[in-house]
Amino acid sequence: MDTNSVPSALREQLGPEATNGLVRLFDVAQAEWTANVVNLAVERFERRLVEEIAGVRVEIAGVRVEMARSEGRLRGEVAQQGVKFSDALAQQGAKVSDALAQQGAKFSEALAQQGATFSEALAQQGAKFSEALAQQGAKFSEALVQQGATVRQEIAQQIGSVRQELAKESATLRQDMSGIRQEMAQHGATLRQEIVQQGATLRQEMAANQFQLLKWAFLFWVGQVVAVVGLVGVMLRMS
Repeated sequence: MDTNSVPSALREQLGPEATNGLVRLFDVAQAEWTANVVNLAVERFERRLVEEIAGVRVEIAGVRVEMARSEGRLRGEVAQQGVKFSDALAQQGAKVSDALAQQGAKFSEALAQQGATFSEALAQQGAKFSEALAQQGAKFSEALVQQGATVRQEIAQQIGSVRQELAKESATLRQDMSGIRQEMAQHGATLRQEIVQQGATLRQEMAANQFQLLKWAFLFWVGQVVAVVGLVGVMLRMS
């Protein structure tokens, strides 16, 4: 504050030294008040920033845990599908083996019973049976090949569907991460705007409080000066 801002009448009443002291007192009071207001604003900003950072870290940790759970579930489903296909293939092979064993036992028993009396018929039946067995074997081989191809196709389809689900899940997780990043950016922008608005509000309050402080200090010192001048005048009259 400059001494020229003090009214000339007050400067004449106080004198140069008192006027400079009054100006210095106002400067010290203004500096202390400004420092307190700035420290308070910095502390509020730091607390708000720490709270926001902690919230963002908690959200990121939750997203990571959800991604790990989804990956574990997908891996478990793929393993279960593989085990089911293996079990089904083994059951089909066992059934075919049992059927062949039963048919062979039946034919062997029938041949043993008819062999003593029907040698020629047995030979003819044996030839027919061999031909039929060859045909059945060829058909069975074709059926087995077709069944194996069908099982392979089903396995390939299941693997393809699982891969598609994995791709969809990965795309969904990426979209979620993108949405979280956008929310973080928007939240940061909102926080910056709030900080700017808070700073502008603090500056306005500081300017208003400074004006009020100066006004009341000026009135106080004017009252003191008037009282001192009146007291001095009374003392001069009495002397």
